Amino acid sequence: MSVSTTHMGNLCITTQVLPGTDVDAAHASVAKKTQAHFRRHKNLHMKALGTVLILIGLLQQSFGVIMNIAEEELYSLTVRSGVYFWGGLVVILAGCITVALETTENIILVKASLGFIAVNAVLGAVGLILYMVQLYLETELSWIRRNYEVASYCNNVTNQDKYDYFYYERNEVDVLVLRLAVNSVVLLLSLTAFLLSISVIILGRKVLKDNQYLMLK
Repeated sequence: MSVSTTHMGNLCITTQVLPGTDVDAAHASVAKKTQAHFRRHKNLHMKALGTVLILIGLLQQSFGVIMNIAEEELYSLTVRSGVYFWGGLVVILAGCITVALETTENIILVKASLGFIAVNAVLGAVGLILYMVQLYLETELSWIRRNYEVASYCNNVTNQDKYDYFYYERNEVDVLVLRLAVNSVVLLLSLTAFLLSISVIILGRKVLKDNQYLMLK
């Protein structure tokens, strides 16, 4: 192995030549670049992003427990679908994987982790749709409750709908308010988790495309 240094103005250029038979030196050079690559990966603060995802998942499941206890008979779409629980579980797993990304130096694990986080982003989008649909339904219910006589003349409100909406009106007012509040908060939390997952995927892809990373393939 030979090393030569050339000075050009204020620049200092060092050239390192590795003979074809110097396998140990080649491996050492690649190892140094690999360490530098993963130091850059750790500087992306994956642990902080993962911790936030875990907290969001736990909050989401906590709200799910509250809503299941509060709703006795007229279960909402979000409670029937179980999105509070499976959505929160997926976010927690994605957070754990994101935390592990900061310390792992296994290329296969990095790719698999990013793939799972991408799945979490897709499921998160499904959860966002469910929460938005539920909020729309709740605002419609609120309008019908406040405008009973007007709503009774609407063609799109059937007798069964009026029975469901008004039979439990007195007992369900508090639950309706709770649904609006909880689903609004969880919608914001889910949107935050979705954006964080997208950020982790983008940062991870940038690391995978690094020129030094290509030497490991």
